[in-house]
Amino acid sequence: MDSSVASSAKGRPMPPLGRTGRSTDAAGLITVLTGLSEDHERRKFLPLREHVMRSLRHHGFGRTDQFEVQTQLEGLDEKLRVLNEDGLADALASRLDALERTPNKWTPEILSFLLHLSDRPAAHSNIEDLESLTVPDLPPQLTWADIIAEDPLDETGVWDDIDYAADSSEEDDLEISHEPPAVTEKPPATTVVKEQTAGYLDAHIVDIDNRALEELQRGQFWTSPQRGSPEDAGLLYASTGSLYITELQCIREVLFMLSGLPTSLFREGINGEIIPNEGYTLKHAEQTTLHQILGFFAQTAKGINVLRSLICKSQSNPLMQTFRSEVEEELRVFDKDLAEYQRQLNGSHNGVVISLMQTEARIRKSSRPILQLSKALLDTGLVSLANDEAFKYLEMLYDQICIAQMIGDEDVFHIMARIFFASFKTYLKPLERWMLEGQVPVGDENIFIVKNEIAASNLGSLWHDHYSVRTTNSGLIHAPSFLHVASVKIFNAGKNIVFLQNLGDQFFVPSEALTPTRVDYETVIGNNPSATVVPFNEEFDRAIENWIITRQQSTSIALRKHIFAESGLWKCLDALEYIYFFRDGAVINAVATQIFDKIDRGKEAWNDRYLLTESMQAAYDNISCVDIENLSIRSTNGRSSEVQSRRRSVKIMANMTVDYILPWTIMNIVRPSSLVSYQRIFTFLLQIRRVQYILSRLRILKETSDCLEQDEIEAFYSIRHRLLWQANLLYHYLAHIVIIPCTAKMRERMATAETLDAMVSIHETYTTRLEDQALLSEKLAPIHQAIISILDLAILLSDAHSTYAGDVNFDVADRSFVPHGGHSEPTKRRPKDLSSDDEDSEDDQANQADTSYISFQETAYGERLSKMRERFDSLSSF
Repeated sequence: MDSSVASSAKGRPMPPLGRTGRSTDAAGLITVLTGLSEDHERRKFLPLREHVMRSLRHHGFGRTDQFEVQTQLEGLDEKLRVLNEDGLADALASRLDALERTPNKWTPEILSFLLHLSDRPAAHSNIEDLESLTVPDLPPQLTWADIIAEDPLDETGVWDDIDYAADSSEEDDLEISHEPPAVTEKPPATTVVKEQTAGYLDAHIVDIDNRALEELQRGQFWTSPQRGSPEDAGLLYASTGSLYITELQCIREVLFMLSGLPTSLFREGINGEIIPNEGYTLKHAEQTTLHQILGFFAQTAKGINVLRSLICKSQSNPLMQTFRSEVEEELRVFDKDLAEYQRQLNGSHNGVVISLMQTEARIRKSSRPILQLSKALLDTGLVSLANDEAFKYLEMLYDQICIAQMIGDEDVFHIMARIFFASFKTYLKPLERWMLEGQVPVGDENIFIVKNEIAASNLGSLWHDHYSVRTTNSGLIHAPSFLHVASVKIFNAGKNIVFLQNLGDQFFVPSEALTPTRVDYETVIGNNPSATVVPFNEEFDRAIENWIITRQQSTSIALRKHIFAESGLWKCLDALEYIYFFRDGAVINAVATQIFDKIDRGKEAWNDRYLLTESMQAAYDNISCVDIENLSIRSTNGRSSEVQSRRRSVKIMANMTVDYILPWTIMNIVRPSSLVSYQRIFTFLLQIRRVQYILSRLRILKETSDCLEQDEIEAFYSIRHRLLWQANLLYHYLAHIVIIPCTAKMRERMATAETLDAMVSIHETYTTRLEDQALLSEKLAPIHQAIISILDLAILLSDAHSTYAGDVNFDVADRSFVPHGGHSEPTKRRPKDLSSDDEDSEDDQANQADTSYISFQETAYGERLSKMRERFDSLSSF
């Protein structure tokens, strides 16, 4: 049996292994590309296979660079390990090692082919997929035992000899003789190849049906030849020379134009105008009617192109980027609607009516919201806007939402609202960071908060000077107009965080502990059926208020607790009352008496700041709310001659300035400008006490009363009584009518203040009211000057009696001018009318003697008293 099988195998030569493989691959390639197979169309298949084999044998392509392939594989391995895909890298390395153990000269080509086919293996490869790549089990090798078991060789005649020549046929001869016949004269190789190739290609030429192409060309009316040309046969023209087109062609051109594509039915004019082309018309429509409809489409496309131009511009501002993205989304919805309409037109046989009027109605409805947006951009001039004014987009959208709600246009209302809230969300991000973390993003052009680096070192002005509100050129807040009221609360919420951060971690409220609400489309509008009924501005303001409260309430409570409990606000306010408002008269009387005595005695050291500070600290040592280490007095130094002259006016008290250092937390509430008001009231009260001190010690002894006329004595006591009554009444008014009620009301309001900004406002209102009611405001300056002049009359009265009684042993218990041991003659001055003292400014009077002083040696004593009485009556008339 074995010998017979061997002899039959010798009857047919075995082809080389490499040739057999290439031939099989070529046959498979031909079958895939042409659909021909060796079994069914042998006559066409065999020449093609020979041609392909010849081309493969004589190709001119070089081999793949194996080193380049190796480099790419190493790079892929490194990339996988960098991306933390060590499992994929190990799997790749193990398989490359296994491939090296089975050498093949085509390995570089195979690997290069796989690399070109790969698509981001680091992202798309999954190492679990390798488990499914298992080598299939090979079928068992066929043996003679299996063959005989299935088909036993026991049939009759199976071992008889076969005559192969008797069974040969003409078809077999054709198959055997398919090789090219031998020729005596061989033509050039190139000619043979071309002729054979042409023969092979001719066998595969298929006739093309041109009817579809002709139908397509007929639909392209814009490629129609000029009228009168030979190709013009069959085209219809109107009497005006316009080419007739179908309504479907017209609608398609309109839809293309609305999609932003160039068309033949419309042309672009200057300044973005879109003009209908009058070279085309409809057979069943009037030219004017058609032109009017096409004009509507042209105007619609012009408005839409404004938005298309806007979204094509590159933006660096996050708010403008979001706005552009939302506009682009609305345009995408519009384009999608156009595409859907085109699809319906393509299936017009399903019952869709092809109508230009219906198209106009549909486009008018679907384009109304975006056309309204385009019109608003053009009307407000926001098409070209600087990055630092991007918030004006929000103002425009807010106004459009309110207008759409008022006129009942729900489509425009909802589209504008969606764009608005998406953009507003981006705008709120830096503000939310400010409110939760107290940080101002660097370089953000949208936020209206500015950090002042220069003032950042002074904690006493942290609330007022470290941060400021950015304003526009017109002085308005650099924020949307609908946020101007809320912007103050937003600004203060962030300052609360900064304040708490400077107090320490124990007072800081982390942002994770807050439960903030949202301000978006779903929260404000959502599916609420009453959203279009309730005014949008009210709903939005309510949402913004809730948004601010959730971010500010906890921090305000923590800050308020610290201000009252830890920083001691009440204690500091008590200390200011004791020091500046003379809350304890006995304490301030001890200090004032020492000062007045030194002034009357003409001592140069009366204003020594160290002695004054020591005296004040000693007086307030027993007051628990006053920290004497923080208390000091400053005074302007002067020469002895200046003291002698300036003591003739109560304005000398303005040279003393009391300083009391407050904790930095309280300094943010009691500002330096408020302390100036405290100081002015302190000076005014001290001036009144100066007059009370002089008048209470001025009297006439019995020994000298005989030297005066009765009317002079009565005039003296009359003017003294009036001046003392005026001083006491003024002091009572300031203490009991102004300071005490205003302070009580301020404390009541301060106790209910919820924010630090409210505390600042309450205290500033308090000091302003004090100044107004104490006659210290600028608008009441004339009245205040008149009061000071009345007070100066007391010193003038004392000096007049001191001068007159010098030679007649006139004794004053604590004389205001005469030195101990005798009479000192006053410096002679040129007489000056008493009425001129009010005309001098306060600054001039601070550097010279009071102008109301007169040399009494030149006028009779009774006449001097009479003039002082007239002067008092004149000044009291206010």
